[in-house]
Amino acid sequence: MIARVRDELVTINGETMTKYELAVRSVIAQTVKSGKPRDLKVLLDLLGQYGAMPQVEAAEEARAQGQAVAQKLMDYFNKTNDIDPLDATAVDRLNELETRLVLGCAHCGPKLRDNWKTADYRARLERYGGSSIHKSVLNSRPEGKSG
Repeated sequence: MIARVRDELVTINGETMTKYELAVRSVIAQTVKSGKPRDLKVLLDLLGQYGAMPQVEAAEEARAQGQAVAQKLMDYFNKTNDIDPLDATAVDRLNELETRLVLGCAHCGPKLRDNWKTADYRARLERYGGSSIHKSVLNSRPEGKSG
């Protein structure tokens, strides 16, 4: 029931929003007026307990938490293996430079791009990910573009 109500749209003063957003706005307004932040916490806890957090927000929160964990792991790995983060940045810049050089070559660039289109390469890409050059190209493109 909470999920259904959460996603139901209402129009207030010409502005369309979900009932979830309306409830949060109302409680925030009441919290500001009354000075009782406990009310907002109760609402958010209730909605969180029953999975009422919108999926986009939940996905973003999970992604951010995953990135934080990954960063902590990398920091620990770098510290225990005496790796300077500046060295990693320098290697990344070197990879980008080499990528531009290889792809800019009139002979190598087209052959490499053709190789990326083969069924064998696509299968390996699905199983293991691409080469460092391919990853560098993908990371340098605007979102949504593939190569």
